[in-house]
Amino acid sequence: LHAMAQVGDLTYTNYVLILVVVSGFVALRTSYLAILTMVHIVAWSAVAWHLEQGAPFWRHGAQLIGAAMAAGGIHAVRLRMVRRILVLRALDAQRSIVLAETLARAEHELAERRAAEEKQRAEQRRRSELERQLRQAQKLEAIGTLAGGVAHDINNVLTAVMSIASLLERSLGDAGQGEARDDVRDILGACRRGRDLTRNLLGFARQGQQQRRRFDVNEVISEVLELLARTTPPKIAIARDLAPGLPAVEGDPSQINHALLNIALNAIDALEGRGKLIVRSALVEIDDGDDALPAGRYVSVSVSDDGVGMSEETRVQVFEPFFTTKPAHLGTGLGLSMVYGAAQQHGGRVLVESALGEGTTLTLQLPALASGPIAVRK
Repeated sequence: LHAMAQVGDLTYTNYVLILVVVSGFVALRTSYLAILTMVHIVAWSAVAWHLEQGAPFWRHGAQLIGAAMAAGGIHAVRLRMVRRILVLRALDAQRSIVLAETLARAEHELAERRAAEEKQRAEQRRRSELERQLRQAQKLEAIGTLAGGVAHDINNVLTAVMSIASLLERSLGDAGQGEARDDVRDILGACRRGRDLTRNLLGFARQGQQQRRRFDVNEVISEVLELLARTTPPKIAIARDLAPGLPAVEGDPSQINHALLNIALNAIDALEGRGKLIVRSALVEIDDGDDALPAGRYVSVSVSDDGVGMSEETRVQVFEPFFTTKPAHLGTGLGLSMVYGAAQQHGGRVLVESALGEGTTLTLQLPALASGPIAVRK
């Protein structure tokens, strides 16, 4: 540039302007604008003095100062823009934080509202279930009063029949006719079963004393299946799946016997002469207990069939006294009501799973006792 200025191709003024523009550009790239500007002014003034001695210095100095001020102004504008951008970013970040907090509060309030609504619905369901149980208990109490009176009358009749049969058996003796003696023993066995039935009716009515003792549920199931094997139609297959080593249950074994017998007879009726019936036993652990059934170990007995099943409307009424889907001459509608009462008196529950065309499963759950001796039935 100095050589070009010597030959006149580039004037000193333009040369200085180029240097000022370059220095201004350098000044825009740093934050120390004031110091750098003063250094540039002194440096380029010295250069100008060496290049053109005798020339008016103030003109070139003024040009340098003007260029430096222009560069400083540009840099000041740039700094103001940067500050404005930073301020806007800070405001945007603050607004984002406020918006996030607002959204979090809204989500928290929505979650609390949903939880409150779910709690209200759960309370409503619990209230409806308690009302249903109250109505069921009132119905069972009314039926129990009636059953108690009938049971007393039947028990009186059975007592007379057993007395006569006992005298007849004694008169026949061991040397009596074999068939006659067997018939008398059958009569006595039927009377004993009727006596147990009346005792169950009295227990259902809570007017009699139940036999409370430890017993093996599998033993009761075997007795029921033995009875069913002699009376079930041949085209109905009966299977068992009994868990070994089940803990004992405390209660009245004859009442549980009749309850299981009622469940099995209903299952056989649902098969309509053909199908399969399965009786299972198992030990189950219930963790989420409630007021109706506390948490703990329970002996579970389920009776399943592959019959016609039942609709939801029928399922919710299956334990109602006198409710039945059978013809009038085939059922009274009290069998499953007695099952429900027996489960309640033993501190357990009975569950129903069914659907049309998919069969039915009734499950009786009874509290399991800790390990201990089981009374031997004599």
